[in-house]
Amino acid sequence: MVIILASHDLDAALEALDRVTEKWEDDYPNAMKRWYKNWDVISPIFKFSSDVRKVIYTTNAIESLRQQSWLSMLYRIVLVYLLMKKLLILFKSKYDL
Repeated sequence: MVIILASHDLDAALEALDRVTEKWEDDYPNAMKRWYKNWDVISPIFKFSSDVRKVIYTTNAIESLRQQSWLSMLYRIVLVYLLMKKLLILFKSKYDL
């Protein structure tokens, strides 16, 4: 969808949306319908320059990565906790503690 957001103006974005829809509508019909249904909410972004728009959608991508990174870290912490718990149980049973 970056191709739509990277368009130089609103008209070009609509043309890009039409091209993307032609390509992906059969596979993702609901997603493409949402773009059109929410166009009045999406379209104001084209009031900004292309440089500002790039910062906006790049910031969202970075935030998404940060969130994924946080979840990945949480997953590792839980795994380490469970492993340590299992090792403690094995240690206690081996040394009759």
